[in-house]
Amino acid sequence: MRPRVILAVALGVLLTACRAAPPPPNVVVILVDTLRADHLGVYGNRSGLTPFVDGFADRGIRYAHAYAGATWTLPSVASLFTSRWPSQHGVVNLASVLPATERTLASVLRERGFATAGFLASRSLPAAGGLGQGFEVWEEVVEPGALQGSGRGLNARAFEWLDARPAADRRPLLLYLHYMEPHFPYEPFPDRLEAALAPYHFTTEQRAAWDERVGLFLEHAVGEGVGRPDDMPVVRDYYLAAVATADVVLREVVEGLTARGILSNAVVVLTADHGEEFYEHGAVGHGTNLFDETLRIPLLLHAPGRVPEVVPNSVSLLDVAPTILELIGAKPEARFEGRSLVRPESREAAYAELVSTPAGKPATQNRAVVHGDAKLATTPAEQEQFFDLARDPGERDPDALDPSARAALRRALDGFRVRAGRDAGTAERRELDAETRERLRALGYVQ
Repeated sequence: MRPRVILAVALGVLLTACRAAPPPPNVVVILVDTLRADHLGVYGNRSGLTPFVDGFADRGIRYAHAYAGATWTLPSVASLFTSRWPSQHGVVNLASVLPATERTLASVLRERGFATAGFLASRSLPAAGGLGQGFEVWEEVVEPGALQGSGRGLNARAFEWLDARPAADRRPLLLYLHYMEPHFPYEPFPDRLEAALAPYHFTTEQRAAWDERVGLFLEHAVGEGVGRPDDMPVVRDYYLAAVATADVVLREVVEGLTARGILSNAVVVLTADHGEEFYEHGAVGHGTNLFDETLRIPLLLHAPGRVPEVVPNSVSLLDVAPTILELIGAKPEARFEGRSLVRPESREAAYAELVSTPAGKPATQNRAVVHGDAKLATTPAEQEQFFDLARDPGERDPDALDPSARAALRRALDGFRVRAGRDAGTAERRELDAETRERLRALGYVQ
């Protein structure tokens, strides 16, 4: 064969290979702290105050029954990144440091040539805690003196960073965005608060009284255990207004990322780390139990070539990282405990645990497994609570389910406990300075 012919054939093979291997998609993980699923329209809320997220869900894949790995931020986000349960990665208290031996989603993607950046409107996940492992940029976007940052401030900083990227940097991107709007102390946009409170038809005097009453509650309730359960319907609507505010800033970030071409070829995940309780089971806040108001989270996915659908299986936040790896064409990570949701044979049960609580209070439940509408939770004293979520979504009857369903849940729980007990690491501890402790106390995490 002549040299020119050989060269032409070689070029043809090379061009074919290039066409057969498109660039990997960008990955955008959007986490809204403290967002319980049932305050979104697409998960059953009828207020009409989350039109953007509802439309986003309708255009993608919605996991109807998704659960966090724990019900407070540090262990839950660590489980998102490592795809391992808290008893394995060891991030179980405010002073925990994620071990450097852990493999994180960011570490894996960075090794594969991704640019990795995380922007957080929170000071609860500092770089010193190790959760920024694998990120080239891990930045708290919080104004000096503020407890937490705003979504619009977070968006502006993320856009600034994206716009400053060198044109020559053509690496695919992992972008992590952590919003705080629904987190205590709930500071919604005024128009969203007006919309949430409109059904009450408050007079000016009534509204002023409620603002003062709820303000006092928000100032004291989480940290000091005060506040009246009878006030919770209105307090929940202040929270709903904060969720509605998140809906606005999420619309703005998606529009901004679209305008910058980030989402033209991208895997996008929108989720939460946990929910929020309003005295449904004797507490307010999160991190002390595994009832659905704190455990169940939204999980929405957009990915190239994936058509909209609703997935009814019980899935876990630990499944996010393996799913992303499969969607970008990467091999599974051996240490990841989650399962790719791309595969139809993904497990249909989700497991969660509370090794400790953020404020050091005793947990009322420490393990839970959910399979469809059947749920088993255990207490630290090894008492079993069986719930039928179809008949009793509020989890009022802990003595439900027939013997065969109970036996199946026990087997599932035993299997998860064995898995969570193997290959366990031990996190280091860091010292919390006085300023950090005071900020955490103001957020309700430290007594």
